[in-house]
Amino acid sequence: MFKQKKTYFNWSTGKDSALALHYLLQDKNYSVDYLLTTVNAHYNRVTMHGLRTDLLQQQVKAINIPSIKVELPESPG
Repeated sequence: MFKQKKTYFNWSTGKDSALALHYLLQDKNYSVDYLLTTVNAHYNRVTMHGLRTDLLQQQVKAINIPSIKVELPESPG
């Protein structure tokens, strides 16, 4: 019996992340259960690219994979 490996995908909101996700979704060995994104809680923006979180939510809705948002402080230490 074939069993897919469950995985979380680090979604940075950028084009490279989109391409990597596309390739991963083509691989039937894996199942992407969640998109994981870190957000700067002070600015309410994605830490990697500075995208506003409302646009992040629009991306997640279009991709149709559940997401997890990890909020980080302004200056994680």
